[in-house]
Amino acid sequence: MKEVIIFIYSISIIFYSQKIYGQDYKKDSLLRVLLSNPKETDKVDIYQSLTEIYRAFDLDSSYYYSEQFLQTAKTIGDKSKIGTAHAYIANSLRSQAKNDLALNHANKALTIFTELKDTVLLLRAITLKCSILNRLGNNEAALNELKELLNLAKVAGIKNVEANAYNELGNVYSNLGDFKTSMNSYLAALNLYESLDEKINIGKTLNNLGTLSFSIKDYKKSEEYFLKAIEFHRANGNYTNLANTYTNLASMNSIKDNKNATSVKLNRYSDSALYYSTIIKSDYLIGLLNGVKGNYFSNIGEHEKAFGYYKTSLEIALKLNDSLSFSNAYLNMGNNLSRRKKFEEADTYYRNSLNIAEKLSNSDQLSKLYRNIAEHNYLYGNYALASQYYRNYSMFQDSLYGVQVLKVTKDLETKYETEKKQATITNQSLELKNKNLFLGILSSLLLGTFGIGFYFYSAKKKEAEINRYLDFQNEQLKLSNQGLFIQLSDIKSKEQQKTEEEMEIAINNGVNSKVKLKDIVFIEAENNLLNIYISDGTVKHDYQRLKNFCDLFKNSTLLRQVHRSYIVNALHVSELKANDIKLSNKKIVPIGITYKTETHEWLNKYMS
Repeated sequence: MKEVIIFIYSISIIFYSQKIYGQDYKKDSLLRVLLSNPKETDKVDIYQSLTEIYRAFDLDSSYYYSEQFLQTAKTIGDKSKIGTAHAYIANSLRSQAKNDLALNHANKALTIFTELKDTVLLLRAITLKCSILNRLGNNEAALNELKELLNLAKVAGIKNVEANAYNELGNVYSNLGDFKTSMNSYLAALNLYESLDEKINIGKTLNNLGTLSFSIKDYKKSEEYFLKAIEFHRANGNYTNLANTYTNLASMNSIKDNKNATSVKLNRYSDSALYYSTIIKSDYLIGLLNGVKGNYFSNIGEHEKAFGYYKTSLEIALKLNDSLSFSNAYLNMGNNLSRRKKFEEADTYYRNSLNIAEKLSNSDQLSKLYRNIAEHNYLYGNYALASQYYRNYSMFQDSLYGVQVLKVTKDLETKYETEKKQATITNQSLELKNKNLFLGILSSLLLGTFGIGFYFYSAKKKEAEINRYLDFQNEQLKLSNQGLFIQLSDIKSKEQQKTEEEMEIAINNGVNSKVKLKDIVFIEAENNLLNIYISDGTVKHDYQRLKNFCDLFKNSTLLRQVHRSYIVNALHVSELKANDIKLSNKKIVPIGITYKTETHEWLNKYMS
């Protein structure tokens, strides 16, 4: 009985202290109660509260307490709490862009709330799941579920869930390029949140409206929405939302066609964003901000410095395995190289970015890519390609300024046709010059023996000069081919004397990542993405086709293709069967029919 009285007294202090001293005091009070070793049924409430409090300013701690919340809920067997804990974990993982893991926990929460027939929690779990689906690029699936959710919320009269559904619908429609419907959805959410006086959600929706306004190039309105959102987040002391909004504000202002792109104001926004992102320990936001800093330095002409920031943002995207961040980093690096007139290198980064955006079906990202690739090809002189990408871009922009885009496209097509005609005229002129040259030579031959002798003397001298030049060019070509071979194989020349096992290859993912051949267990292909499984359990990614990789190592005794989607390393084959191979990491790899004979001969010889 004494323990119960102490706990109730402690909770009462916490409740009133929140009113007086705010979240910090509440957090400290809860931690003190936790140290008093309360009962498991009380612990579960404390862990839940700590998860909610830390969400505002420390994502790592919030995730830690959500895990404790789940374990304690399982210990006491409280299904409702278990479902809520799964939802909290999903929310934490989503904040760090770990969307696949987040979806797994959201589905577990959904299953539990369905069993419990708890309408409110069930509808909130559906909203969370749709938000994650949207981030994973499954826009159509998210859209269908959100429409159904909205109807259910209206029938049940649950205004908060209705507002959440409108907010997420705004996100999905924005990704699909339907900006008008997106705007209406956000405004509907904002009206409902204001009627419910939910200040945190008001701030989040204002943030979304700021992002959307930027997408439709209403920069003034965009900044107004962001600054209003910041006021709400400051009033609530929510560092997580402050970090998000400042990051968006800085990101939007870092784009080149925005007049603030090289301003002191932009630097201030990005510094504030970095400050709050560091406090809440958000790698995801820090990665975005490295992209923002890169844009800033690129816009003021410091391209090398900018590329360094883009490289860091790519490394963070690799760490988080976040596809959209991958795409953004590659896009930024492509833009950077294009501005420095390194057009062929830029093409590779643009292609990687485009492949990812197409897989995600993210219209907003595709729109940005089409526009930037069009500008890149225009600078490169590929006017036909520039025209094609501008047309693709116009598909996403018709409702806003498609007419202007199509006019640019038409101008490009006209320029392309004009240059073709000019090239034809130039060729005709060249043919005429050649004819005149022939007539001149013929006339000189008719001058007599002296003229002929002088002609052959000059021709012989010219021939000797040409032969010397061709010999020089052949030598240069040999050197160039040697350099190209070394570059393609990505093997250091100083290591070529080592055994094949010790050779290193560079992973083509935009960062300086190298791995020894002996450490590769197997390689799995997914379209143009290679998943390279390493003996220490890690997986590296390489953006190229499997065929290209095979061509580099066609003479290798270690690495061989055994299936249209797999390469295996003989060093890591533990068992060879008729139709598959067992590897040292327990993975079973199939043997393709067309590879069967060659694979068995190779491995039997190697393993004998």
